[in-house]
Amino acid sequence: MSDDVTGLLVAIARENADLRQQLALAQDMLIETAIDAGNMHALVEALRTERDAWRDEAARSRYRSVPTTTGSPAGTRSHFPQ
Repeated sequence: MSDDVTGLLVAIARENADLRQQLALAQDMLIETAIDAGNMHALVEALRTERDAWRDEAARSRYRSVPTTTGSPAGTRSHFPQ
């Protein structure tokens, strides 16, 4: 082989090695990003579940009957002293 061809092959091999290293770094970053996204998704889902529980509790509180202070119907008890 001539020196020109040998030099060209060495240059291509070096560039190939550099590109492979860059690809490996990009793949590592992509995996880390995917893990972070999965963790963030789980956190968002947990917050939505908690939010929904709070909304349900607030809705139940709004629709509970308020005891009267004039007396309780037979068989029921008031939470307020009479």
